[in-house]
Amino acid sequence: MNAHDTSTEKEKTQSKIEKALQLLWEFIVKFFRKLHDPKFFVEVWALVGLFAYACITYNQWQDSNRNFTIDERAWLYVQSPSIMDLKTDNFVQWNLTLKNTGKTMCKKIHTEFFATIRKNSDPEVFDYSHSMTTDMALLPPGGETIIQVPRPR
Repeated sequence: MNAHDTSTEKEKTQSKIEKALQLLWEFIVKFFRKLHDPKFFVEVWALVGLFAYACITYNQWQDSNRNFTIDERAWLYVQSPSIMDLKTDNFVQWNLTLKNTGKTMCKKIHTEFFATIRKNSDPEVFDYSHSMTTDMALLPPGGETIIQVPRPR
């Protein structure tokens, strides 16, 4: 590469920079001339309004899609067991009814229950080391199943 090629490259680069600065200056001059035109402000506000409308519409679309997905999923309802006499030392178990109240099939159901008997004056104990778990495969919409939770000894 010789000195002549280097100077030609510098001239080309300088020429491009000057042209870019000239275009920038023309844009600034035109912009400030437009500031005195009331139509310019109407156009700017229309673009701002259009952008705001597009953002709001997009958020509503996302929300309606999420609501549709939530509405279509399976919902499980656990019916409380009936009250029974717990004074006996016999083996007692509670029957909990699990019902799918949603619109779709419930897949891979995993339940975990812990039952304890205590007096009203005893403090609450949250020891789930002896909980009972149940796994089920499918529960159709409107379907019910009974889960038996044994009484702790």
